[in-house]
Amino acid sequence: MVLAMRIMRILIILLVATLVLIAACAPAQHTLNTSVSPSDAGTITPTGGTYDAGTEVEVTATASEGYVFDLWSGGITGTSSSVTLVMDSDKSIVAHFFKPSIGTMVSGDVWQLKVVSVKKATTLAGSAYSGESYSAKPGYSFLVVELHIENVSATDQPYHSSNFAVTDSEKRVYTVIGSQIGLDEYFLGSTFTGSMAPGGVFSDDCVFGVPNDAKGFHFKFQDLPSIDLGQ
Repeated sequence: MVLAMRIMRILIILLVATLVLIAACAPAQHTLNTSVSPSDAGTITPTGGTYDAGTEVEVTATASEGYVFDLWSGGITGTSSSVTLVMDSDKSIVAHFFKPSIGTMVSGDVWQLKVVSVKKATTLAGSAYSGESYSAKPGYSFLVVELHIENVSATDQPYHSSNFAVTDSEKRVYTVIGSQIGLDEYFLGSTFTGSMAPGGVFSDDCVFGVPNDAKGFHFKFQDLPSIDLGQ
């Protein structure tokens, strides 16, 4: 009986030591929590989970219909919809989206303007940019506003890049030449000017450099009412 009890104690000690050793050797784990703002504006993949310390996890934000991805906050930052984070601690991340006022039209005696699309990006490339690639400066994004502007007057009308501007909720003004954030080394550094005949149309992108944390954008062209870009 005494021998059996001694053997039992030894087995218990060995079991406890084994469990301690397993716990010591097992990698630390961290939890990823995700959320979306507004709550119905999109989804995040993966939705969260528990990962071994040091694991790299690619998370992707997908916008719901009518919304555009804006930026990340919390455990990650940036404006790319897909980013890779390293699980070196517990992380909570938020994907922010906005709903642009697509199709909004304003009219005056001279001009009629419609916002066709709105997007944000940290890089621009393709034929629309002469085959070149451009990257926004750290902490900034490109706000690309696709416009349809028509001369509804009976005479030729001049226009100039200084007539295109975006303001944010803090009343900061951003122009297409990027002078607010020193983007002169990019294609935004050049101004453009022209004259439009009656019935003439300007259909193109206007690109603004804006801080990643800027909100409440409104587009303004000459003396027309401003258009809420929905952010």
